[in-house]
Amino acid sequence: MTYVGAVPTTGDFKKLDSITTSSATTFNLRQGSVAVYPQSANHCIVSLNGVIQAPVDAFTIVNDTIVFASSLASSDAIDFILVLGNVNDIGTVSDDTVSTAKLQANAVTGAKFNADVISAQTALAETPATTDEMLISDAGVLKRVDMKHMMLSPVFAVEKSAAQTIATDTTTKVTFDTEIYDPDNTFGSNKFTPAVSGYYLLSAQVGISNMGDAKYNQVLLYKNGSSLNSKPMTIIVGSNTQDLYSRFTYPIVSDADDYFEVYVRHDNGNDRSLTYNQQTNFHGFKILGAGS
Repeated sequence: MTYVGAVPTTGDFKKLDSITTSSATTFNLRQGSVAVYPQSANHCIVSLNGVIQAPVDAFTIVNDTIVFASSLASSDAIDFILVLGNVNDIGTVSDDTVSTAKLQANAVTGAKFNADVISAQTALAETPATTDEMLISDAGVLKRVDMKHMMLSPVFAVEKSAAQTIATDTTTKVTFDTEIYDPDNTFGSNKFTPAVSGYYLLSAQVGISNMGDAKYNQVLLYKNGSSLNSKPMTIIVGSNTQDLYSRFTYPIVSDADDYFEVYVRHDNGNDRSLTYNQQTNFHGFKILGAGS
């Protein structure tokens, strides 16, 4: 790589401790009183009596010692010994310089993670937001997934807070005027529109007041204006003053723009009123996202 100006230096450069000479050829190599092991004589610059010595010819390196070719005298002075560093030893790397490509595959293991990475210090203090993310493995590839895809959402529940008249032998749409919860704003105009494709579980209960003997109360789920179930859901024989309830739990597959409504039908022979205050209700939630 070409640089403008000085080439960045790399290596584990060490200037060793001063050495007191004597009548000998071998001297210990120390830095801060700790033994130093140069890789070879060619990695050292040695000045003796003001003259730079030729590596290999004038001296060699044996472990943590320097061995001169000729015995020195106590009057000789080793001015300095500079160790230039080992092959591929770049010392301490600069901050923000190691890229992903420089890491060996599978080099980062669980043993290298600080225990505080996953601990009470990073625990969620409340329910995850829909923008929070989880890590999953997709055929061995780590991917981020928004929490909204992991939650039972959209979700809704509505009820009636007032009576509604249902004519006999007439399929009539049930109007729901009170939301119990609808955090995703998917219920409006008496219908549920998921806005998210997926698999859903929808349930409803509809009660009719003062039904007669051997009569039925039929509760129907409509999708995009057409009935998904057409059989009578409940048949009862009993007192003329007895309320009659029908209910369904229906698994469905929905596109984002599908919509669902609840209808009811009875054969009392007279107009009847729906029960209310949670006795007639409609609710549902997403089980899985599309393609799950």
